Amino acid sequence: MPDENNILETIIDEIIDADCQQLLAGLTILAKDMSEYLAVNAYYGKDTQRFTRVYGTTLTTNRFLWRLAAPELYRTLEEEEITDKFAERVQVSNFTMEPLLNAALNQEWTRHPGWALLLAFRQDFSDVLCQQPDGLIAPALNTTGDNREFVISIAHVLLEKKFSSAPHWYPLTAQLSVLIAKAGLERYCESTKQ
Repeated sequence: MPDENNILETIIDEIIDADCQQLLAGLTILAKDMSEYLAVNAYYGKDTQRFTRVYGTTLTTNRFLWRLAAPELYRTLEEEEITDKFAERVQVSNFTMEPLLNAALNQEWTRHPGWALLLAFRQDFSDVLCQQPDGLIAPALNTTGDNREFVISIAHVLLEKKFSSAPHWYPLTAQLSVLIAKAGLERYCESTKQ
């Protein structure tokens, strides 16, 4: 099995240069993938409860509208012919996030829920990313999203404080960390105060 830190860093390296719309589309796919993975494997820890709560709020917001406009959101990934199981396969030696970089996934039905997910996670993460006067993130408030070490720092904080060190969290955490870094942490934290 590959070194877990190397897996996380490899994932970040693979997606760090993607544009935000593609990352938002990928976030939707990764969240659906994680939801299905957690259900199939019967995970019930605090990390799972947190994810399920945040993910669930985005699915119930405007549910009637989304059912009409984007019924894809309520089908399984397999039904949508997206068969890459990111959470399940993350520890496989040839694991890649490349399918999420496919421009065909960058659709309205994936971007808009991705944005809703980012906003929901932003609220949930603000306590560990924005309210730590001496934490790992606070000294880097003006660091930009293309700074690899900054993104890795965010990912480690989220894994430690919000999810867990289990590798199945790596793809989702990496995607969220890159999006947060690209938004700029100062702007990100300022928006959580509103």
